[in-house]
Amino acid sequence: MIIETSKPKVIWKANTILGEGILWVPSHSSIYFVDIKKKNILFLNIKSNKKKVFKLDKEIGFIAHIKNSIFLLGLKSEIRIINLINKKTLKSIKIENDKPLNRINDGKIDPIGRLWFGTMDNQERKIKNGSL
Repeated sequence: MIIETSKPKVIWKANTILGEGILWVPSHSSIYFVDIKKKNILFLNIKSNKKKVFKLDKEIGFIAHIKNSIFLLGLKSEIRIINLINKKTLKSIKIENDKPLNRINDGKIDPIGRLWFGTMDNQERKIKNGSL
C-alpha cells in the first residue's frame, strides 16, 4: 500500500514572537491565531488570501469564536468578548487580580459550549550560566 502525503507549504510569514492557538472559522473561511508577546490576533481568509492583524492592549493567550464577528479572548488578566468588526468590547471579566504576574494561556470552547482555559506564571526570567 502506498500512502500519499503532502508537503507543508508556508502561506504566511507572519514574523510572530510567540504564535499559538490556531482557530478555523468555516463561516469566515478564515484561520485565526494569536501572537502572545506582540499582543496581536492574526487572521487569514483562505479564499481571498487576505491577511489582517488586530492589535490588542494586553497579551493574548487564545481566541474562540462565538458567532458572526463576536469572539471570546483570553487576555493577560481578563476574559473579553469583543466584536472584531467594530472593535467594541461587549463584556469583560477580570481573572486572578491577586496574581499580577500571571496570564491566561491556552483555551478552547468544548462541544457543549463550556470554556476551558488555564493560567500560567508570566514572569520574564533571565538565564545565567545555563540555569534559571
